[in-house]
Amino acid sequence: MMILNIEELNLTWFQSINASANAPELVVNSAKFFAEYVLYALPLFFIFLWFFGTKAQKEIVLKSLLVIFISLCIGQLIIMFFPHPRPFMMGVGRTLIVHAPNASFPSHHMIFFSAVFISHFLAKNYKISLIFFILTLLVAWSRIYLGVHFPFDMIGAFCIVMCVALLLELFWKRIRSIIMNSLILYKHTQK
Repeated sequence: MMILNIEELNLTWFQSINASANAPELVVNSAKFFAEYVLYALPLFFIFLWFFGTKAQKEIVLKSLLVIFISLCIGQLIIMFFPHPRPFMMGVGRTLIVHAPNASFPSHHMIFFSAVFISHFLAKNYKISLIFFILTLLVAWSRIYLGVHFPFDMIGAFCIVMCVALLLELFWKRIRSIIMNSLILYKHTQK
């Protein structure tokens, strides 16, 4: 029995997801939409919740942004010390969108979407978390399918975000009022 190491498993999984030479144009275009354009909806979503949402929704926005910021910082440290090339930099698979030849692990797209998903899930806002869970999966699939990420780039990003979000949950009660009161003028509504 042959045991695959992590890199071989990553490559094997990538090759099973990456677009084939005869990939349908509709699937490729759908993947491009999720890989490149859905990300632009996140700031609009945050802005909408910030200006029209409840205090609890604003709190989720802040938590999501904190999780994203901390996760991106961790990601940058990983990139500095353990850079991993993208599939096209290694000459594997098909690449169907243009991307800079920089480190692929962890995926920033995955950090953004999984942070919103996990923040809503932990806040027991299950309807929105389900929508973002589906978007997270679609974005992860599309970026692998189009050849700019490996599966472990997505899994690693998700794990980083999960750890950061759970740690933030532990300390949120202590820092919540400081952050909320300094960014939102809610003193008049608190009793």
